[in-house]
Amino acid sequence: MKKLKNISRYIHEWLGLTSGLIVFIVALSGTIFVFCDEVIDVAGGAAKYVAVPDNAKKLPYEALLHRFKKNYPNRGVFYFDDFKSPERSFRIASHLKGKDFTHTYVNPYSGEILRSSKSYWFFFYLAAKIHSAILLGKTGQTIVGISTIIFFFELLTGLVLWFPKKWNKKARQASFTIKKGTKWKKKVYDLHKVLGFYALIPALLITVTGLIMSFKTINDATQHIFGGAPDGHEAMKQYYPKFAENKSMKPIDTIINKLYSLYPEAKQIRLGYPYGKKPMAHFQGVVAQEIGLKTWKKGEMVLIDRYKGQIITLPKSLHNHEVIEQTVFDLHSGFWLGKTGKIITFMIGLICTSLPVTGFIFWLSRKKSFKV
Repeated sequence: MKKLKNISRYIHEWLGLTSGLIVFIVALSGTIFVFCDEVIDVAGGAAKYVAVPDNAKKLPYEALLHRFKKNYPNRGVFYFDDFKSPERSFRIASHLKGKDFTHTYVNPYSGEILRSSKSYWFFFYLAAKIHSAILLGKTGQTIVGISTIIFFFELLTGLVLWFPKKWNKKARQASFTIKKGTKWKKKVYDLHKVLGFYALIPALLITVTGLIMSFKTINDATQHIFGGAPDGHEAMKQYYPKFAENKSMKPIDTIINKLYSLYPEAKQIRLGYPYGKKPMAHFQGVVAQEIGLKTWKKGEMVLIDRYKGQIITLPKSLHNHEVIEQTVFDLHSGFWLGKTGKIITFMIGLICTSLPVTGFIFWLSRKKSFKV
């Protein structure tokens, strides 16, 4: 056991020193992302709601989108959110040449632009890109992926180092509690060891799901094991209807009304605008009770033929692909257990953010030149 601990200590220290800064950045940005939906709602403010006029009808969705384009002619639309509640405003997510992501709230009865919020840009781009690639593109994704593998082994070696030599009362107290009245060096060590132990299981879950999202090989294997189609997004393209100049598309109102009739428990619909050089003849959307920035509650993804106004039937493997992908993300971000899951993940994120800091301080404190 002593030899195993010595080997684990050596591995734990040097892996921590090589990856600590990246782990700190990734953990902190991920922790910030946990409550993204709540922050976006707060940033929307009063613009999320409108006064419902007497005997008023909502304007057609094409008219609302046209009003938006008239006000912001250079902005491209990512998607829009419709809410079943008559008091909710219409929300449009847009970009300016692939940047400056914004949520814009529109009065569905008058077409008035109520407010635009940059919170969408902060979470969708800044926090998410820092978390997944430290703003360095594919190179950053590789760095983050390797650091995640290192953190996985850090957790395992940390467990070996935490394991007490004897299971007596004094050893248990030292392993499960942070002792009061100790000197700063011992306090830092206890914070690292004890908090690391309590965070171990959920941190492993977050790390493993992070590895699934980071590495295509692991992602494909996960999809295969659970009945999904690897490269599902690419495979789905063969089911997209082809654009034809002389064919008319169904009004968006017809499509949304049909979706609400097919999913009577749904309270929100998001339709994603396919963007590219060529016009597209489909919507990829979500119908659910509640839809957040990157997840949803009690709903499912739908692919819609804009000519027929109907949901396109996909093979089970492609349907499973979406479910598996969403489940992995929900487990990674804490969305799987609602508010409780978010709070747990937020706390675990704070602990994981602190581990490189307390670990480095303790390592540095063992050097003769270090003073406080």
